[in-house]
Amino acid sequence: MSEGWFADRDERPIIRRESKWDRPKAMDERDIGRVGGDGKPIKTSSSPGVNEDGSLDWSNRTPQSDTGSVSDKPSFADRIKSRWPSVKRRLKRTQWKLKWKAKRTMNRLVSLCLSLAKVAVAIFVIIAVASFSAGLLDGGSIPVLSGSNATETTPIPDESTAIPESKGKSYVSSDDLDTHRIELLIFERLNEERQKRGLSPVEYDLELQAIARYHSKDMAESGYFAHDSPDGESLKARYQKFGYNCKVPVGGNAYMTGSENIAQTYHDENVVGAGYLATEQELADGLMDQWMNSTGHRKNILTPEWNNIGVGVYIIEESGGTAVYATQNFC
Repeated sequence: MSEGWFADRDERPIIRRESKWDRPKAMDERDIGRVGGDGKPIKTSSSPGVNEDGSLDWSNRTPQSDTGSVSDKPSFADRIKSRWPSVKRRLKRTQWKLKWKAKRTMNRLVSLCLSLAKVAVAIFVIIAVASFSAGLLDGGSIPVLSGSNATETTPIPDESTAIPESKGKSYVSSDDLDTHRIELLIFERLNEERQKRGLSPVEYDLELQAIARYHSKDMAESGYFAHDSPDGESLKARYQKFGYNCKVPVGGNAYMTGSENIAQTYHDENVVGAGYLATEQELADGLMDQWMNSTGHRKNILTPEWNNIGVGVYIIEESGGTAVYATQNFC
């Protein structure tokens, strides 16, 4: 029986049971670093199967890259695409900041330009007021802009400022006209006009009279009617030529350095707006009416700051008539 039992046993097919030690070990995430991978966890993995003959089946293994690591790294295009929304937001934010800064800069520039314009207007107004006070805005009066003097002086005639008595005639020929009487009558009328308006009277200045007479004579004999002579001699040059220094304060550091009025009429002729001017009084009033009816000349006569005046009259025969030239110089 024993032999039969052994014989029977030996003839039995041997069944080999697999133990856990014979079964191949599944690849673990931690093994990646040990088999040459990059140590990153595998997103999808599966253990190898076992074929019928006991060999391992790797047909369902996750493919690897040439370097031995799992190819799960995104491409450059994918990274750009994934980051584009944040980049776009930053670009929009930068664009908004640039627009805001540009708008703020423009507002500051506009504000600066307005401030400069206000300053320019203020300066213009100040200059205009100062020029008006000095007579610069009046076409009939030219102020002296410099107080410098020449070294040479012209002798002043020793004449009385008392008005000569009238000759008692209703008509005076040109040969009998007293130019000095006309000058003093103009001076008297000028102070009357100032006192009517509450202004202080001015004093008669013989030095200014010499300057005024010089210019009236030059206009009559040279055949022009202007503040500047054909040779270019200006009011400033005449003041310097006669050594006259005029400096009238008008507030602060500003001052006026003289001014001038000129006029021309005819003796014993029908003058438009004046009629026949036959006597010294009529000529003086006619000349003063011309100045008072002119805005610029009237302002010059009524300037409060003036202290002195000189009047010069010159009479000359021209074109069959008797022309009368008159000049007022102020300081």
